[in-house]
Amino acid sequence: MSTPLASGARLVLAVVPVAALAALAALSLSGSAQAELLGDPGAWVRWGGPVLGAAHHLAAAVVLGTLVLLLGVLPYRGGEAPAWRRAMTMLAWAAPVWAVLNLADVLLRYARAAGRPVGGAEFGQELAYYLTELSAGRASLVATVLIALAAVVSVGITSYRGVAVAAVPAFAVLVPWSVRGHAGSAADHETAISAMWLHLVSVSVWVGGLVVLCLLARTLGEHTADVVRRYSTVALWCFVLVGVSGLASGWLRLNDPGDLTGRYGGLLVAKAVMFTGLGALGWWHRRRTVTALSNGASRVGAFWRLAGGEVLLMGTVIGVSAALAVTPTPVPDILPYVPVPAEELSGRPVPPPPQIGTWLTQADPDVLLATGVVALAVVYLAGARRVARQAPDQPWPRRRTGAFLTGVAVLGWVIMGGPAVYGQVMFSAHLVVLVTITFVVPALWAMGAPVSLALQALPPRPDDSRGPREYLLALTGSRAGRFWARPVVTTATVALSWVVLHATGLFHLALTTRIGLVLMLVHFSVLGYLFVTIFLPTDPALRQAVGGRPTPVHVVALGLVAAALLAVGVVVLARMDRLLAADYFGALGLPWGVDALADQRAGALVLGVLGGIPMLALIAVAARAQRAGSQELPPLVARDDGGAGPRAVPPAAVRPEVPAPDDELDDAEARAYARMLARRDRGRR
Repeated sequence: MSTPLASGARLVLAVVPVAALAALAALSLSGSAQAELLGDPGAWVRWGGPVLGAAHHLAAAVVLGTLVLLLGVLPYRGGEAPAWRRAMTMLAWAAPVWAVLNLADVLLRYARAAGRPVGGAEFGQELAYYLTELSAGRASLVATVLIALAAVVSVGITSYRGVAVAAVPAFAVLVPWSVRGHAGSAADHETAISAMWLHLVSVSVWVGGLVVLCLLARTLGEHTADVVRRYSTVALWCFVLVGVSGLASGWLRLNDPGDLTGRYGGLLVAKAVMFTGLGALGWWHRRRTVTALSNGASRVGAFWRLAGGEVLLMGTVIGVSAALAVTPTPVPDILPYVPVPAEELSGRPVPPPPQIGTWLTQADPDVLLATGVVALAVVYLAGARRVARQAPDQPWPRRRTGAFLTGVAVLGWVIMGGPAVYGQVMFSAHLVVLVTITFVVPALWAMGAPVSLALQALPPRPDDSRGPREYLLALTGSRAGRFWARPVVTTATVALSWVVLHATGLFHLALTTRIGLVLMLVHFSVLGYLFVTIFLPTDPALRQAVGGRPTPVHVVALGLVAAALLAVGVVVLARMDRLLAADYFGALGLPWGVDALADQRAGALVLGVLGGIPMLALIAVAARAQRAGSQELPPLVARDDGGAGPRAVPPAAVRPEVPAPDDELDDAEARAYARMLARRDRGRR
């Protein structure tokens, strides 16, 4: 840490006092720190709590921003790059500071909630009860444990693997923070949690990344332009996500536009104005300073001065946000009515009786799920556009783009439309969601060949840092990736996952919590994609990366085994006389009346039709494609810059050679690669 700070970047050292002053000013203007008539915790808690909260969130942002820079922005060089080494040192100091500030924040948070000063004879016992018995307290306790774990791991980081291990608990902290930020009994509880989580993630990475980047300015050297350009891309995504999540959160906490003139609304408007200013500064960065960094030291200094000023504005926003967090919202946290059992258990309004029209018109919008669906489409289209720019004579096939976008549209309808609405209260509808994301959506994605597109569109990193391309290759080429992508292992995992989900408490978690639902969707869609690519030869880059394709006989045999397992599931479900998740589906008491056990047996028909038809189609397509030795996308060739090029491999005379056993692929993989090339040549003849 002996390298001095850049002159312009020194402005970031004032971010903590700026955030504290902004919090005090916001508290004064809004009156949120006035003494309570009953249960007043004292001036120190009322004024000091938000100030400490601002410092606490800044420390969290520095830790999370450092982790992101280490994982995907900074040059690595085996952990010896100056910027990497300084970032590791900063992380080793910032994470313990975050842990200490978190403990103080928990104390003041409880004191404000309990309406009593810190200390006293019974304070410790009351705090223990709060942390173990109340939902907000339990969330704070879980967050404290995760922060402590992240702090311990961060001290000894020396490699990408260590950074990844530290990032897991550090980013997981944002889940309990999101839960405690919105009362469990409030309306739109799960949507509010999703919006809060997305907001915290994007703000932390955006603010913390820029703070750390300014502190690393003098260590970047010749990589300055590349590093700043990468962070600029991350910042753009964060800006969009902050705006979307902030708009959703504000919408849920306001009754009507007139609330913007109140205490809470006034702070919200001030925050929105400063957010717009940050967007203008970011736009200026991307249009002028980022592209001009290579024009000399004077332009570099101008960039860091502008970045330092941007950090101070970010600190002001965080200070206002800390005051906003303790300001009562116009929408009360307590529902103004007593919910019926179905609404109490599912956390959502009871839908009308299921009909064809309601399946098409009902919706359960969620900012996190909607953002994920839109991001899938945007990233794919951006990749197809980049491939078209690289090779105008051979653009990415439109049929592939159409297939992938159709899969994205189906995914959006299934997880936020009628199937999602009725899937919360009917087992048969739940199976519609699960079968679709396991078989139908992955099949459409496979026809879009996203892995092949990514390897063609994403440029390699020349400075030993890791970007999306490097992580994709590392994931698919790792031992774990190759193991889980083995056809037999993948098929067995799909069947076992279905059994484990419905035979354990994971089913209840997926039905009642947003995080459980998201984990279920991600798990089965990724696993389903690996499964369908066994049968569909439309994304060869994935199968080449994980070790080639099985023989036609093996594919057909595996498909028949999978179909047999599916048939067994249908029979078991149709004859089962025990209700799955009985404490949930059996207690809903839907006003339009549903026999839960009969509906569960009806799920057997859903599983047989929606699962059986795609399974038989996959077997037929695989048998026909592999019997003919065809491969829609040939192996990728090397570009001049070392990446995978968009052009097809020419005939055998100039095709890539089979790797030697001592290259990246082992003997078995080399033989599989040779067989694939031979099949392709036979198909041409």
